[in-house]
Amino acid sequence: MPLEFGSVVKRSLTRSLALCVVAFAFQLSFCSAQTNTKPARATARPVKPETPHLEFVTEYIRELAAVERIRAAGQDENNQDKKDDKLPFASAIHTSTLFELELGSQVKMLKGMRLNAPFDELVPNITAFYERRIVLWRRMREISSDFIGGPKNGVDYSKLAAEMPQIRGELDFIDQSLFEATPGRLCHTDRYEGRLQGSREPPDYHERGEG
Repeated sequence: MPLEFGSVVKRSLTRSLALCVVAFAFQLSFCSAQTNTKPARATARPVKPETPHLEFVTEYIRELAAVERIRAAGQDENNQDKKDDKLPFASAIHTSTLFELELGSQVKMLKGMRLNAPFDELVPNITAFYERRIVLWRRMREISSDFIGGPKNGVDYSKLAAEMPQIRGELDFIDQSLFEATPGRLCHTDRYEGRLQGSREPPDYHERGEG
């Protein structure tokens, strides 16, 4: 059990860092689609205005950074517990609670945003992943709580211990899904139609030998 929680945090560090790097790398190409979205058709219900692409990308990067800070702090706590020969359950509860609160705040923020096609499913998909993460981290907190204070009647500790790698696997799957899906959507722009914010003409790829 002590190793399980540490691996949950540690194995996600690299993937989260990669997400940050990719998000920054594709920020410019994502913003270039800002001027190319088609106006939505008039409907009976008023449509919430589209969130500026730069605002969305900036918020997404902030969220990645916030999650990464919690992961790093959790890993430090776990390492310190090992040095002090302490069980990691108290620090696991602390870290899991921080994840729950931060992800809950991020879900509220994302639910206030909306993107036009072809990015209209991006925000709902990311939000769904975050909501599932909240459920998993809450469950990890509950399991860690059961291990604190000694044996309790009616608690199957073997079953709880076996549940930890399952949670870790699902968290890894979510991280991988975000890694594969989000960057692809961020760079889903047509280079012949896309142009930088503030520019008047699209780049001439024929002059650069790209046509």
